[in-house]
Amino acid sequence: MESQLPSQVANRPQSDSLQRILDSSVGYILLWEPVRDEAETIIDFRLTLYNPRILETFAISPEVLVSHTLRQIHMVTDEIFANYVRVIETGTPYRAERAYDYNGNTRWHDITATKLNDGLLTIVKDITDTKQVSLALQTQSQLLKQVFDSSLNGIYLLQAVRDATGAVVDYRVTQCNRVAQQELLTQFGIDPLNRTLLEIYPASKDQGLFTIYKDVLQTGKPHQSERHYPLQNLWYEISAVKMDNDSLVITFVNTTATRLTARQAIRQAERVEGLLNGSINGMIAMEPVRKGSTVQDFRFTMANQMAVQMCRIPLEQLIGGSLNTLFPSAKSFKLLDLYVSVLETGQPQRTQFFYNVDGYQAWYDLAISRMDSDTLVLSYTDITESRVMQQRLEQMVEELKRSNEYLEQFAYIASHDLQEPLRKIEAFSNLLTQHYAASLDNTARDYLSRLSKSSVRLQTFVRSLLAYSRLTIGNEQIRNVPLNRILAEVLLDLNEAVLEKQAQISISALPIVQGNATQLQQLFRNLISNALKFQQHGTAPVIQISARTVDAKDLPNAPIAQRRGQWVVIDITDNGIGFEEKHHDRIFQLFQRLHGRNQYEGTGIGLALCKKVAELHGGAISAHSTPGEGSTFTVYLPYEES
Repeated sequence: MESQLPSQVANRPQSDSLQRILDSSVGYILLWEPVRDEAETIIDFRLTLYNPRILETFAISPEVLVSHTLRQIHMVTDEIFANYVRVIETGTPYRAERAYDYNGNTRWHDITATKLNDGLLTIVKDITDTKQVSLALQTQSQLLKQVFDSSLNGIYLLQAVRDATGAVVDYRVTQCNRVAQQELLTQFGIDPLNRTLLEIYPASKDQGLFTIYKDVLQTGKPHQSERHYPLQNLWYEISAVKMDNDSLVITFVNTTATRLTARQAIRQAERVEGLLNGSINGMIAMEPVRKGSTVQDFRFTMANQMAVQMCRIPLEQLIGGSLNTLFPSAKSFKLLDLYVSVLETGQPQRTQFFYNVDGYQAWYDLAISRMDSDTLVLSYTDITESRVMQQRLEQMVEELKRSNEYLEQFAYIASHDLQEPLRKIEAFSNLLTQHYAASLDNTARDYLSRLSKSSVRLQTFVRSLLAYSRLTIGNEQIRNVPLNRILAEVLLDLNEAVLEKQAQISISALPIVQGNATQLQQLFRNLISNALKFQQHGTAPVIQISARTVDAKDLPNAPIAQRRGQWVVIDITDNGIGFEEKHHDRIFQLFQRLHGRNQYEGTGIGLALCKKVAELHGGAISAHSTPGEGSTFTVYLPYEES
């Protein structure tokens, strides 16, 4: 029977045909039979059939191929070997691409392994050239994707969506980079990939984007513009470019922040211009004109309306003009040297100068500062009116000085020339009374008595007036003054009147103040004298003197309360006849009296003197009273704790 023929003979025609197929193949075809151990486990493979191409490519002899196993011929990995075994055991084909190094060159193979009877048929194709092209394309694609995704601009591809008639009804986003995806997701609330333009932003059709994209598709002409999205209040710079197929590349960048910054800059510039033009000062900016390193001139770069008005030069002529050309008199006023000094040192300067050119005269107050290394800013104002007022004030001061000199001369005359005749009148009146009173009748004696009393009152009046007119204070007269000692001296001087009136005077502890001791003594002598004098008939005076310290904010006297610090408040309270509050201001005026001379003696100068002493010490005096119930005079003096 045929099946009983030797296998070599029975299979020879089939083998010959297979060999011819193998010889004509461009790939490597190898048939392997499994090598098993005693447990029938496949531990290797032995080559039983191959095409000669493998001998040519890998320079290996047939003897080696036949005498060696797969693991001996080729450093096959455990993974590949396990896959080969799996093909034999399961019958499931295996295919893979593998890279091998041959003499320093990498070769790529496409390996297919199938079960053939009990053997393993492997077909290996050299795909190195195809693989290299594929890898190059893959590398280029990855590079393009990296560029695509690393772009700071949003980029996406729009594929035209057409209806049955071919009209474009929408655009679909087929690709987009991360910037585009994030921007559209953030601003429009939708992931753009594979979505249509109308799904992402329905209002785009009304805003003309469809028309723009249609024109780009039809004409191929790129488009670029800045567009505003009013619903989101966003601005985008958009460009659209047609690709070879029916699609567009859209590139965009969000310019909202730039737009807002530009608008803010414009508004800021408008505000600055408004501030400059609203200024009452002239404002000018100028830059130096150099020859080498030497500044020879300045060129005006900015001026406000007030500067134009003061300069009396049109703005278009002023800007770009030079200092030496438009104001040649600047050198004579030494302003050029001053400008150069500020430019070089950076130290601001301020000066006043009298401008007298071509019959125009004015005083200017000029401030110069350096804005940067090459810009000076001039701020100046016309102070002519204040200068004229200052000159008038100086004249008035001179006139007041002369008037004071006349007053001093008057005081000298009153002190010497007036008092001397008064003393003589008093002396001769006394002599007449002493030597001739017996020979005179009652009427003559009464006349002599009135004459003597009038001369005494006039002397008192002149002395009081002199004391008031001479009141002044200087730093050399200010020292520590213990008020308790001052009051002790005053009471010693008034001791006779105190005893005569049987007055009760109580004094609390008083502080030490800075002041003029003589003047403060005059102040308290007048206040206590008035308390002793202005009493109801038959009533003994009761006088209380106390002091306290308060903050300026707690003072009732508004003018001095504006000053900060501590104050001494001294109250002199009596049980005298009092006065009506409506006369409060009148009693401190010179020569003012509320009572006739026949009732209470006085010159009307005492309280005016008290007021002046308090004011010379930086303080004040006030009074409160109720008729028939007494008065309280309050003295306010600055207090520095020693």
